[in-house]
Amino acid sequence: MTAVAGYRQPPDGTQTDAIGDVALAVTWLQRHAVKVGGAPSCTVVIGHSAGALLAAHLAYDPQHLRGHGGKPVHAVALLGGLYDPEALLPHLDGDDAEGFQALYGRNKVARARWDVLRRVQGGIAPTLVLAGTKEEPSLQAQFRAMVGVLQATGAPHESALLTGEDHMDLVPVDAKPVLDRLKPWLAAVAARCKSLP
Repeated sequence: MTAVAGYRQPPDGTQTDAIGDVALAVTWLQRHAVKVGGAPSCTVVIGHSAGALLAAHLAYDPQHLRGHGGKPVHAVALLGGLYDPEALLPHLDGDDAEGFQALYGRNKVARARWDVLRRVQGGIAPTLVLAGTKEEPSLQAQFRAMVGVLQATGAPHESALLTGEDHMDLVPVDAKPVLDRLKPWLAAVAARCKSLP
């Protein structure tokens, strides 16, 4: 079963609203999984770009799901994600920088709250991290930082920098290289899920 969850963005909501919206959607799916053909004990979250940051927070900080009565996710795929907003801010200007600060906070302390790299631990959900060689250098740096933290903590993960792919090529639609990498990973996750009680 696949579901796509939207979330509020400025000016209609904050990053706190966004993580709450996604956590509520995942919790609803967990509670109703059997009714809609899913497995409540095997939730996989996939996010692209800012959605990858939200997915990582759900996977690495279970309080977001517990706050809505949900359970930890079984695996997470992060596609072209940003993981440390503070590190990305210097690469933005004008309206982009303004919107970014409206979303993640106007000072370092506020933005540090959204730095998911600090939440990675050895016992986290298995993670797939993908980025493209044609993405902006700042996003490639975010990819390298996430992979480095996953390696340093011994967290279960796979990663790939997809040759010739830009940021929007990492949206998993049609027959793109991202799907060639995502499908076998999802099949392996599904096989592990079958062994769950």
